[in-house]
Amino acid sequence: MPELNILFFAFLLFLPWELWLSASSLRSDGHALASEVAWMSTLASLGHAAISVLAFWVVAGGTPTARGWIRAPRPSTVLVFVLAALVFTVIGESAATGVLTEWEHVGSLPTLVAPGLGLASLLEVVTVPFATVWITGRQLRGLPAREADTSIPAAVGRHGSPGDAP
Repeated sequence: MPELNILFFAFLLFLPWELWLSASSLRSDGHALASEVAWMSTLASLGHAAISVLAFWVVAGGTPTARGWIRAPRPSTVLVFVLAALVFTVIGESAATGVLTEWEHVGSLPTLVAPGLGLASLLEVVTVPFATVWITGRQLRGLPAREADTSIPAAVGRHGSPGDAP
C-alpha cells in the first residue's frame, strides 16, 4: 500500500522544515510556548503528509492499478504530483491564514501566489514532494543504497576501506 509509505516519508521530510523553517516565519498570538509551536509544526507536517497522499491519488487518477506509478515515476507524473500538492497547500494555507485565522506570516516574510502563502511555504511544497517521490520510490522498489548508488566503488567495503571488500 504505497499511501502509507508516502504518508510516512512525507511526514518525516516535512517535520524538520516545519519545526525549523516555517515555525520561525509564523506568528500565532505572539505568546506561543515552545510546546505549542512543536505541536503546531507536527500538525502541519501531518497535514502536508495527508496532502501528499491526496496528490498521489490525483496522479493515480482514482484507479487502483495506477497506484504503482510511484515505483517508476516519470517526470510528468512527478510534476502533476507537485502541482497537486501545491494547489492543496494554497487552499489550506489561504484558509488557515484567512478565514480561520489560525496563524499569520511575520511582516518581514513576503507572501506569494495567494493571500497567506509565504515564501518558505512555497519553497517547502515545491521541494519536499520531489524528495518524497524519490525516497518512496526507492524504498518501494527495494533498492539497497549500495546497489543503487553507482558512485561507491565496488572495491570499497562497508566501512569505506578497500580491505573491507567481500
